[in-house]
Amino acid sequence: MKLSNIDLRLLQVFRAVAESGGFVRAQGLLGISQPTISSHIANLEQRLQLTLCLRGPQGFSLTEEGQEVLREAVDLLDYLDNATIRLKNIAVGGLERLRLAVLDATVNNPDNPLTLALETLTQANPRVLPEVTVTDFLACLADLRSEVMDLVVFGIADEEKLPDDVEAVFLFNEISTLYCNPRHPCALAQGAAAFETALGAAKISAHSFTPQLLEGRHNPDLPQSNTIFSQGTLEATTYSALAGSHVGLLPKHVAAPWEAQGRLVPLAADRFQISSRFYVVRLRDRNHPSSAQALWQLLAQASTG
Repeated sequence: MKLSNIDLRLLQVFRAVAESGGFVRAQGLLGISQPTISSHIANLEQRLQLTLCLRGPQGFSLTEEGQEVLREAVDLLDYLDNATIRLKNIAVGGLERLRLAVLDATVNNPDNPLTLALETLTQANPRVLPEVTVTDFLACLADLRSEVMDLVVFGIADEEKLPDDVEAVFLFNEISTLYCNPRHPCALAQGAAAFETALGAAKISAHSFTPQLLEGRHNPDLPQSNTIFSQGTLEATTYSALAGSHVGLLPKHVAAPWEAQGRLVPLAADRFQISSRFYVVRLRDRNHPSSAQALWQLLAQASTG
């Protein structure tokens, strides 16, 4: 089995659950809800074809296979963290690094103040060298806690909470909804009944850590029959939606240029709308590099201004 980025993220969730002693206790560490955690563990068990943990009246416990997977996951994730730190510490000729992790497809969000804040910072101090890494929610937090990153920018769904060990400045809201190719059966359906039938048969593509949709088989607006495909990036979901093979859950700003060209159409946007709040985040009670502190202040001013 070749490990993908999705596998690594799911292993991070599994490690947090196992080391915390259960799904409930892992919520504060991961900053995602218990149903979302359960969904990710089930996804990992399916990908590995193993039962990793038991949960029931007797409480939480790992199976023998789960204990073996945990040992391998800890070794692998620690090795990757340490290797990343070593690579990041290579000298850059006296420049001051600013290590920043962001989520996929945020750079072209018109409400995102980060690009202007970075420009302001580097003009004021040309010695600052921003090192921006595009990653995902869990990798952001892992890199922040291991001090691979100084600051991270990521979003959480409205029902989610930020982890307890970070402090945050709100940056912007992002609205996502369902889109498809105009020749997809969902777009061609005539009438409510035909649309429900087409939507129920549709394959839905979404970013792997979009909590409300991926955990949300209980969502009354989404048919129970849908097959949901977890994608590693929003770009992958966009390709799938443009191809006409999937209905894609996409932020409106990502879909906008394709919608303007007539290559994507929204599906009942008011009904399927998901709102995410984006923050810049850092660890509490740490001495932060001067460049990270300066960017934090600029973003805080943009938020209050």
